[in-house]
Amino acid sequence: MSFQVLGLQFHLYGLLIGLAAATAILLAEKVVQNFPAQKAVFWQVVSAAFLGGLIGARVYHVWTDWPLYVQNFSQTWQIWNGGLSIIGAFIGGVGGLIAAVWWQKKKVVWKQVVFWMDVAVLCLPVAQAIGRLGNFVNQELYGLPSTLPWAIPIDLQHRVTGYQNFTTFHPLFAYEALGMLICAGLLWWMKQKQIWQLGSGRFMLTYFAWYGLFRSGLESLRIEKTLIAQTSIGFNQAVLFMIGILSLAALVWKLAWQGKGKTLSLTLMAVMLVVAGGLSGCTPQSKGEEVSQIIDHSTRQVRLSRQATSTPLQVTVEVVTTPESIQRGLSGRTEIGSDGMLFIFPQISQQVFWMKEMNFDLDMIWIADGKVVGITPNVPKPASPDLGPSQLQRYASPTGVNMVLEVPAGTAKQWQLQVGDALELP
Repeated sequence: MSFQVLGLQFHLYGLLIGLAAATAILLAEKVVQNFPAQKAVFWQVVSAAFLGGLIGARVYHVWTDWPLYVQNFSQTWQIWNGGLSIIGAFIGGVGGLIAAVWWQKKKVVWKQVVFWMDVAVLCLPVAQAIGRLGNFVNQELYGLPSTLPWAIPIDLQHRVTGYQNFTTFHPLFAYEALGMLICAGLLWWMKQKQIWQLGSGRFMLTYFAWYGLFRSGLESLRIEKTLIAQTSIGFNQAVLFMIGILSLAALVWKLAWQGKGKTLSLTLMAVMLVVAGGLSGCTPQSKGEEVSQIIDHSTRQVRLSRQATSTPLQVTVEVVTTPESIQRGLSGRTEIGSDGMLFIFPQISQQVFWMKEMNFDLDMIWIADGKVVGITPNVPKPASPDLGPSQLQRYASPTGVNMVLEVPAGTAKQWQLQVGDALELP
């Protein structure tokens, strides 16, 4: 979203990011008022950290989402269209901060680095909460489809491929903004009550523990994310989870080792165990026949009960169940050889497919415990057989599924399938 003032074009996303940065700087300036030595070099440190954070945020985003830019390289610097990674901002900002401290002393004084990190994390959560409004403006960073009262509508042109038939989604950016405001309230309360002192590193560790665990949990609701290999775990999700766990463990150890805050230390340990257990908890198991009992590449008759007609439909499908067969799918074939290929997974989770070495277009029917939860029609074969995995479009299930039925393009419409229909595998 953009507008013009006196002939100049302004992007609302950029203005909100600028407002967030300005707020963080003003808060940081207030924090260092009672520290004359740090106040004297405030703008040097802030400038270096801000520049490093901005560069790092963009570079990391482009790196993890390279398939989006490989054929549109000119868009790599168009930050007004969105695309700033908080992980990259951390890395770049810390790098800029270390460089600024080194420039002053001609050596890295780690006590100074930790002091400035404590100052930064007092201000970052507020800035992040403001910055997430930019995601609302750009209609990005929304989650899986939802019908909850607070679900937000997303315009068709901003919906991720495979989700065009859904209109309302989880406001993921709002969840993060709320979590950051809670984090900010906790940290400022600690400071005002003088429970912890700046430079101790405890503010820094608390922030990274909170944000790492909280954000990694939210990533499970995210649609657009770079996945690890063939899993449904996002790369950033894994990185943030490790940051959160390690930071929380370091904070607990630091408090316990110094013999202070024993009650708080035990409380944080309990939080760590609860959050870690919750984030790594078991995914609901699928109902019906166990995958291990189904012969890979066997031919089965399945029954489709449809809402559009009272007459059930019997179709023949080839069932694949092993990781190797699932990964290969229909790649390289010139025809399916049956009515469709049914992929069966051992448990319900979000699945992501792409059309590697495909020779014909497909419909993808997403199924969870026998119920059709989504249909992605007319998925095109690759424009060139030479395209690598990083260059292929990803197609994600609208929610967790344990079956995916691939049929020739147009078949779902011909069969009169719709969300809510049932598939029975005898």
